[in-house]
Amino acid sequence: MGNMMSVAFAASSAGIVVSQRSDGTVSWFGQYNGVATRHAVPIDGGERCILLLDPDANQRSAFENLLCIDQKRGCRLDGEAADDWR
Repeated sequence: MGNMMSVAFAASSAGIVVSQRSDGTVSWFGQYNGVATRHAVPIDGGERCILLLDPDANQRSAFENLLCIDQKRGCRLDGEAADDWR
C-alpha cells in the first residue's frame, strides 16, 4: 500500500488547498492574497487552517504573516510572527 493523500482543508476564496498523507505529513498549494505560504496546518477536522506566510513579502509595514482561516469566511485571526520565527 502507498502513502494515500487526501484533501485536509480547502478554501477556494483564499486560494489554498492543503493535502495530508496517511503518515500525517502535509503539503499545500496556493498563495494567500498573492503571498507565498511557508507552512499550513489544518485544524478542527479540516474546518480551519493555520497559515504561516512568507515574512519577507513585506507588503505592509505591519505584515500579518500568521493567520487562521476557515473555508467560508476567510481570515479568522491574524498576528505578526516574532523575529526569531523568521
